[in-house]
Amino acid sequence: MFTLEQINKIDKSYFRIIGSNQFSITLQSKVTGHEWHILASDFRSASSCIVEHRHHHSDSFHFHGRYPSLLITIENILNHDTYMMLLFINLKHVTWSYEKEYRCTTASNAPGVPFIKAKPKEIYVPSDVRISFPVSLSIRVPLMVYSLPAVRFSQCTSS
Repeated sequence: MFTLEQINKIDKSYFRIIGSNQFSITLQSKVTGHEWHILASDFRSASSCIVEHRHHHSDSFHFHGRYPSLLITIENILNHDTYMMLLFINLKHVTWSYEKEYRCTTASNAPGVPFIKAKPKEIYVPSDVRISFPVSLSIRVPLMVYSLPAVRFSQCTSS
């Protein structure tokens, strides 16, 4: 069973609470838009949670996991959001498939993550983005800045 105190501790700046009672909580991540349905599997205490998940409001919920407490459940939802954001940030549209390169991101302040000493040679900026010259960067290397032609979203979608 979930207590009012547990429900009130849920971060409302991160989650939208769709519904809650002593037996279940339904949340929506404000970061990914994913929805989470959390059931107290032991109705005498919140000792175990069954979690269902869906990507869009129109989807059906699917089983996501079982966790020993509401706190650990919330931590796993936050980890899932982090994974999804890292996935989204590294995706490229099919129109960029001619590029023979990878996109790689890492948190510079994450413990245990090695620093990558990359030295960029070029920066490509969409033509509709206003930049000032000279471009000020935190690195001091020779760098070429190129302007890309603007591409309307409709040109990037397949029919």
